[in-house]
Amino acid sequence: MKLLKRAAAAAMALILAFAVTGCDRIRQDDIAATGVENSVSVGVYRAFQVDNTGNAMAYVENTDDLLNQQIDGKPVADWIKEQTESQLRYYIGVETKLRELGRLPLTEEEQQSIQENADSQWSDNGASLYYEPNNVSKKSFETYIYYKSLPPILMEAMYGEDGAQAVPEDTLLDFVTDNVFMAQYVYLLKNAAIVADADEKNAALIEAFEGYRDGVNNGTMTYDDVLAAEQSRVDADSTQPKSSSDAEWVNSKDAVNLTDEIKEQFFATEPGKALLVPDAPSNMIYFFIRYTEEQMRSYIQENRSEILGQYVGTSLEEDMVAYGDSLGITFDDEKLSVLSLEEIVIDTGDTEE
Repeated sequence: MKLLKRAAAAAMALILAFAVTGCDRIRQDDIAATGVENSVSVGVYRAFQVDNTGNAMAYVENTDDLLNQQIDGKPVADWIKEQTESQLRYYIGVETKLRELGRLPLTEEEQQSIQENADSQWSDNGASLYYEPNNVSKKSFETYIYYKSLPPILMEAMYGEDGAQAVPEDTLLDFVTDNVFMAQYVYLLKNAAIVADADEKNAALIEAFEGYRDGVNNGTMTYDDVLAAEQSRVDADSTQPKSSSDAEWVNSKDAVNLTDEIKEQFFATEPGKALLVPDAPSNMIYFFIRYTEEQMRSYIQENRSEILGQYVGTSLEEDMVAYGDSLGITFDDEKLSVLSLEEIVIDTGDTEE
């Protein structure tokens, strides 16, 4: 396994120059998967294989001896193969479902967007330096990006406003009300114990935020009023820690680093009302003003795809994994045998001693 350590730019460029000659050893367009209308080529398979080789490194103790270790009780090489082929079945399933819905070929606008994304990643974001040395041509990379771009298109085709199973806005409103953090937000770090009179200063901080909470909840303060009052507090006493605020704070229920207790308090707070968490982990104070229904609807209208993805994303992915598995897709191990895992180059970001 060639794990490329980050060294001097000239040395790395030399290594990549030699590695890229490996593209000549495989036939990029040879068909690697059969059983579907548009079969996957060896080059596209390689792109997913390279990704999963990098992913495997997160599950082993010694990345310098990757292929001699196990993940989930199976050899790493077998794990990489299973992950790669499962992902390809999923994306082929998505493509096949789009074809059934009459959404293929894609619109010219969608095709152009995917092509521009592939070009940008290849040339501007360094993808060529990662994939080309690993036997992935630009053409294969473009198809790889094409597959990666299909799931959100399918989601819209099935569940979008004009989709076959369009999800009503009220359904999305119910979902975000119970599952998505939507709030105006202020947070700050309390005085550390080493600060003189830290206990008294922190008590004053909490008292100030309790006043903001009560003001919002009794209708005498808005979010802008809270920000103005907080700025006045900071200006009046420079020893107090400064706060940070976000006029719009939206996050998945499962994605934020909040305790279950704080999450429960948030969703138990009435929309439009304030919640103060004075003793959050890491010595933090959190202050939320939960979005009103009107604010939630406005956000849904402007970010419908994002919210729709949170609502149906997991179930749609599970359905498409099962659907892809049902298509009878097979992979040509003989043609894929030219793809050596030992020759894959992964930049770990480590500095060469």
